[in-house]
Amino acid sequence: MDAEFFTAMAVTKRFGGVTALLDLSLAIQRSQIYSLIGPNGAGKSTFFNAVTGFDPPDSGSIQFQGRELVGLAPEAVATARIARTYQNIRLFKSMTALENVIVGRHVLMRAGVFGAVFNPPPTRREEETAETRAFELLDFVGLRGREAEVSINLSYGDQRRLEIARALALEPELLLLDEPTAGMSPAETSAVADLVLHLRDERGLTVLLVEHDMSVVMGISDRITVMDYGEEIARGTPDEVQNDPRVLEAYLGGAA
Repeated sequence: MDAEFFTAMAVTKRFGGVTALLDLSLAIQRSQIYSLIGPNGAGKSTFFNAVTGFDPPDSGSIQFQGRELVGLAPEAVATARIARTYQNIRLFKSMTALENVIVGRHVLMRAGVFGAVFNPPPTRREEETAETRAFELLDFVGLRGREAEVSINLSYGDQRRLEIARALALEPELLLLDEPTAGMSPAETSAVADLVLHLRDERGLTVLLVEHDMSVVMGISDRITVMDYGEEIARGTPDEVQNDPRVLEAYLGGAA
């Protein structure tokens, strides 16, 4: 595996007088599930925003397959094949499930204004490919038969799965999942954990995961970084992390 697939080096981000990230560094290998855990406000979502270009860090470096991401706009990061979901679901509520997934593929589509107006054969073929792929992804995440439903009418768990399908439409090499099981029932949580494992084991996808459910984190992660107040306090395998005294004190407590 490639130790330099994704690296963050000394990433720091401040909002006014608040330091959200302080010298955070990590390295993710290809086809790994790497989890970031920590209390609310530890800086996990801030790091996701730094990686994807929404809130560039004040200092430090973030590299993906040797390419520097700091300074790139979100669309350029997406073009580099990095996709994400959000802590708060961000679907197009008035669109169908199928339309939401097709939108997730837009940066891969080449049809410009000419194609949209005149709809030549290459544009039609591109649209057909996008639709076929969207059907496949909805099936993959367990939403077969729900393609025509407006997304706001889907259950909370199905909306979470739809957001994952939309992220996968980008055909990413690195997938950032921000609390994908939040608000789910135990059965739904188990299904999403199995889905993430399948993405790694069957598709070779690399996943960076933020998740509060410790049974999910400890059950599927290859490596974990524990954060507190924007800083790393522990790093290692699930066994190493859950037995680290600093983690027991700062985050896991008696539940460990």
